Amino acid sequence: MAPIDVMQPNVEDEIQDSRNLNEITRKTKDNIVNVDHELKAEEFAWYFLFPYGKNGFKEERSEKITALDYFQFRILGSDTRFQRNDYLFYALSFFEYYRIKSTISACGKKIVNQEGAIEDVHLYFKNLRGSAAYWRSALNELLAQIRCLGAPTYFVTFSSNDLNFLDQRKTLLIADGRPDVDPSTLDIYEIQQLIEKYPAILSRHFMVRVNALMKFIKNNDEVFGGKVKDHWWRIEFQNRGSPHLHMVVGIEIHPEFDTEEGKLLLDRNCCCKMPTEEDPELYELVKKCQIHRHTQTCTKNNTSVRCRFNFPRQECDETRIVSHSSDDFLRDGGRICLLKRRKEDAWVNNFHPQLLRLWTGNMDIQPCGSNETIAYYITKYLSKAEPEGVDSGIAQAIQQIQREESDISRKLFRICMKILHERQVSAAECAYRLCHIPLRDSSRSCIFLNTRKSVLHSIAIRQKRTHNWIL
Repeated sequence: MAPIDVMQPNVEDEIQDSRNLNEITRKTKDNIVNVDHELKAEEFAWYFLFPYGKNGFKEERSEKITALDYFQFRILGSDTRFQRNDYLFYALSFFEYYRIKSTISACGKKIVNQEGAIEDVHLYFKNLRGSAAYWRSALNELLAQIRCLGAPTYFVTFSSNDLNFLDQRKTLLIADGRPDVDPSTLDIYEIQQLIEKYPAILSRHFMVRVNALMKFIKNNDEVFGGKVKDHWWRIEFQNRGSPHLHMVVGIEIHPEFDTEEGKLLLDRNCCCKMPTEEDPELYELVKKCQIHRHTQTCTKNNTSVRCRFNFPRQECDETRIVSHSSDDFLRDGGRICLLKRRKEDAWVNNFHPQLLRLWTGNMDIQPCGSNETIAYYITKYLSKAEPEGVDSGIAQAIQQIQREESDISRKLFRICMKILHERQVSAAECAYRLCHIPLRDSSRSCIFLNTRKSVLHSIAIRQKRTHNWIL
């Protein structure tokens, strides 16, 4: 008689058989399924979001909708399942894929340059929000404003205090279906989970804070000691994560900083003194948000061990203005003034007391000074796009594609996809782009006029026949 377990299968054989049975094999060895060819690609990929396998983007509808309208409906809807990080990245890639396809025909026209040679690769990326070309165009507009209106008065930065904004915690709890929970009782682990779970809520709430901040600054002349006549700001994502705000403001009838009146106003607006415990609110804010602590970013792009933010900062008996060509200017990281600072304030970052109480997060404020000084700040802070390593890799790939003998549209499409695939984007930035939350704003609008001679203008060549471009 056979033993009782003779019919029991070998465990290793069973696991191997199960894997073979459940293995999904491709029908071809080509690339993954093209979303243009597979009408149900979204429903199949996100089956847990589409349990009935319908109502994806490619679903037949009586009225056609754009990719932007579709994904905005999904992300901004009451169903928060579509705010997952992975779906946000998919939605942004899908939206930009269709955006590039729709502009290929316009960008693919052959262009005659100044020397008369035909350039068959001509890209217009400035309309793609968040791209390097988009920020380059914004930078040019800001520089044009500075040349016409003069240098702004102050340069201000506001960072997102994700873990400590009580109003943001309350918003995240409402999105999570727990509106009655006290936000002050949450621990760091719970807060981090909520932030990762609802990046779209986080981005939209940060924009609500920015709008409230701008409204307060514009309606209260005593904040900077005068009326805010002009402003320009942009949203940046620190370490490709949480958003923060860079802003320049122009103050009406503001005294020169090298005058006694200007220095007094500068000491009031740009403070670096550690408050006493007699003002517990401001003391705790400065202690938590404005004390510099060395991190890896302090030596980023630097071979020296010195902190690139120049901490600890030198002691100074009185506030004084330095020339942009002086050693103090270069030693202090491009700052035009040395603020009155005690020895015990060496690690305190600049802050505006009234704005710090309002924002309750890390901030920085600097006087702008001359056009040369503000140009230094703009190129350093306001024109960031992608890391240098990413840009160099993209440039090499583009050069290789340009040397290939292929159709113009295929070249354009491959270049665009290479640029989009190599970028670094956070979940919060995905929400900004998809929900069309403003990434920049200005009190002035700019119009570009080509003032070169007509013979130097680029000329588009009209095609005699229609090409059937296959992407």
